[in-house]
Amino acid sequence: MSGCCARRVRWPSSLGAIGLGCNAIRPGLRAGAVAVLGGSFLLSLRVGGLDVPMVATVVGAIATQTGLRAWCEGLRLQGDNAGTPPLLGIPPRHEALAHLLVPTALYAGCVAIAGGTAYLALGVSAVAGLWPLALTGVLLGVALVGAFRGLAPMPIFQPDLGVPALIAWSSAPGVTALIAMAILTERARTALAGAAGAGSNTLLLTMTATLLMLSWGLGRQQRQTDAHRG
Repeated sequence: MSGCCARRVRWPSSLGAIGLGCNAIRPGLRAGAVAVLGGSFLLSLRVGGLDVPMVATVVGAIATQTGLRAWCEGLRLQGDNAGTPPLLGIPPRHEALAHLLVPTALYAGCVAIAGGTAYLALGVSAVAGLWPLALTGVLLGVALVGAFRGLAPMPIFQPDLGVPALIAWSSAPGVTALIAMAILTERARTALAGAAGAGSNTLLLTMTATLLMLSWGLGRQQRQTDAHRG
């Protein structure tokens, strides 16, 4: 009887997506954690006003982006299989968002650890220590864009364009996110230094960048899904 009852239990499809996401990130779990811990630590130091060069912002932004995207293998698998019948029986948009839950939780945990270390060991403010959390939306947006990139546009394969154009096309999302993260981090550093009006401007810029990157990523996901429908 207990076995019969057990066979009738069906987990919600969204939980299935989360479970698949957990399995997908296992290969890059450690490398991603190291990258996010190191990157968010550098960003916290820079925003906290410590005497670290601006290159720390660039390195920190690259590391955090690389680390979080290493945890998004489930999202990339969904992008590679766009247009096929949904494995879990939920809409593609919901599946994509479910694939982002575990990476987001891991990212938040790593930021808390790195920020707490910077706070306790080097005396940066709590706001500076947790600053990388404000970049979460930008990072999730670029992860979506990368996962649902699709095929390169045909003009790129023209003989007069070649490899440089392909490199530019493939790196554009990451470079865009890097520039946004660098600008926001430097603005946050200025705001915490006490510049007049910098705090509200930084908040507005962060919200704008988050909305733009998420809209870009979700729009790309929708276009890829629609393009593969019969």
